[in-house]
Amino acid sequence: MKTLFSDYEKGLVNVISSIEKYFNLKPNHNSLPILNDYLKENKYKNIVLVLFDGLGYNILKRNKEHCPFLNKYLVSSISSTFPSTTMAARTTIESGLNPIEHG
Repeated sequence: MKTLFSDYEKGLVNVISSIEKYFNLKPNHNSLPILNDYLKENKYKNIVLVLFDGLGYNILKRNKEHCPFLNKYLVSSISSTFPSTTMAARTTIESGLNPIEHG
């Protein structure tokens, strides 16, 4: 079994940082260039972020026939938090901070 580690340059906290940056707020962390470009290109007034707990990149790829809509718009994988728990991820989404910062 391959051990995976959180990527602190391409993770949930970086998604939030991109959204903060888009709305001219000061992000606490580096943003995601691919998301920055997408947001800038499309000039959205509102952004809705949906968090599917437990639905990861590999699960989506293995089950393309069951979720074609999500796979159609799948651009990249991102890393979750460590620890990879619902509460750690939700708090990261809500605060824009890594679990070590929000405790």
